[in-house]
Amino acid sequence: MGNHVRQTAFVIVTAASLTLFSSLLFAENWWQKTKDAVHEVSEAVEQKFLQQDDQEPDYQTPNFDPADPLLLAAQAHQWRLSHRQDAVWHSPMAVLEAGVNHGPTVVLVHGLGQNGMLDWLPVIPALAARYHVLAVDLPGFGRSALPSGEYSPENYAAVLAGLIADLAHDEVHLVGHSMGAAVSLYLASQMPSATPSPGPQLRQLMLVDAAGILERTAFVKSLATAPVPLEQLPDIIRSPSASAVDFAESLIERVSLLGDPTAVLGNRRIRDAVVGQSPNSNAALALVQTDFSRRFAQVTVPTAILWGAQDTVAPLRTGYLLEQKIAGAQLSIFPDAAHVPMASHTPMFNAWLLNRLEGTADDAYRYQPPSAPIGNTDLVLKDCSNRVITGAYRRVSLSRCKNILLDNVSAERLSVAHSSVELRNVSLVSEGRSFSSDESVVLGTNVLIQGKKAALIQGSRIDLAGATVAGADKALNVKATSLLVFSVSELQSGASRRPIHGSFRLEDKRW
Repeated sequence: MGNHVRQTAFVIVTAASLTLFSSLLFAENWWQKTKDAVHEVSEAVEQKFLQQDDQEPDYQTPNFDPADPLLLAAQAHQWRLSHRQDAVWHSPMAVLEAGVNHGPTVVLVHGLGQNGMLDWLPVIPALAARYHVLAVDLPGFGRSALPSGEYSPENYAAVLAGLIADLAHDEVHLVGHSMGAAVSLYLASQMPSATPSPGPQLRQLMLVDAAGILERTAFVKSLATAPVPLEQLPDIIRSPSASAVDFAESLIERVSLLGDPTAVLGNRRIRDAVVGQSPNSNAALALVQTDFSRRFAQVTVPTAILWGAQDTVAPLRTGYLLEQKIAGAQLSIFPDAAHVPMASHTPMFNAWLLNRLEGTADDAYRYQPPSAPIGNTDLVLKDCSNRVITGAYRRVSLSRCKNILLDNVSAERLSVAHSSVELRNVSLVSEGRSFSSDESVVLGTNVLIQGKKAALIQGSRIDLAGATVAGADKALNVKATSLLVFSVSELQSGASRRPIHGSFRLEDKRW
């Protein structure tokens, strides 16, 4: 790589890091001020509306813009584009129907942004030739009204359930993107599938770059990454860039531990006063406050997951997590795609989608974990960087190592000291202590840590998603101040089992 390209990449990464640094440097003070401001607003709004009774709002049906690309496409293809009353707020909601004489029904659920169902326009013609298609602008977005209330996955799932009951054919395939994928997952956990029941039956769930499944700290932290993945940067700037990102992540974690100033937003009037007329803020806040831990086991239909490997909005680790947590789920990865693969890689996306609808999916983009050579040796690494490790070991020891990935690894014990490590599909099982981290940063997805005293944490930052930490005595022993983030994980101490989803600052704690 030439000097010019190296310098340009360095400037980009440094500028991004400094921008993030400057915005987060006084984050703790900002967070406390935000909490105080929200409290003041809550008191003022409560006082203002104390004597008012709730009234059913009178929503006006929005007009379709004659130049709207969606309207023009609907007219050209003779699709039905109209407004219907939603099942939660009873407000006008834009609904598109295509391929009405075909079946089964494919329901398309969009993500954040005022494009709404327009994001699905590259997909609808291919689907409408063979299937009945339902697409919607969720309330607050696109061509729908802006009702007052919480735009939560629970409420949006109820909106979709009403739409499906009214318009869908007997069999339903549910396809969600980004926030819409999280909403679709929520609905799939409630919707009848295999058991005989009146109304449409869910037959398949497809999730595309799902957002908001990780615990809120882990999700926000993922947005602090460099403009390009670290492994794609030249060696000369890779380590400094990693250090800048690591520092930004640590600040986000510290801020998250000061408490959640959005907790009072459960009150409708306070939320409306604070969020105002921003559906993106409303929906995003509700999304990151939703814990999906208990939803995965309730999804009983075949589930396909698609991810753009270059997605910087919803981290790919979420896809790995979903594949493990949803029984029988299959993850596919488009190597060059980012967050909206149906727009950037339309032919590939349409082929992927139609193949799964028709049950003829191939393995072209299926995620395959790396082969894990069988062994029973010790692996000891010191002062190393940028390594990928796979296989089976008796003991793995990392000291002063940076940017190490353990992918599809099994061992009796993992020791990490003064290092930064990512764990993916890692199993650590022994009769003693299985995992120790000393002054290190550890990011883990789909991790099993099991032992008599499973994990010893000292002065570290640990971020685990889809993890089980099980100790015959205690699961965790935290000796020096450490920051721990858990997403849809589980702690087992002796006979006690508990789900865990949150951020914690611990010191001298046995858990």
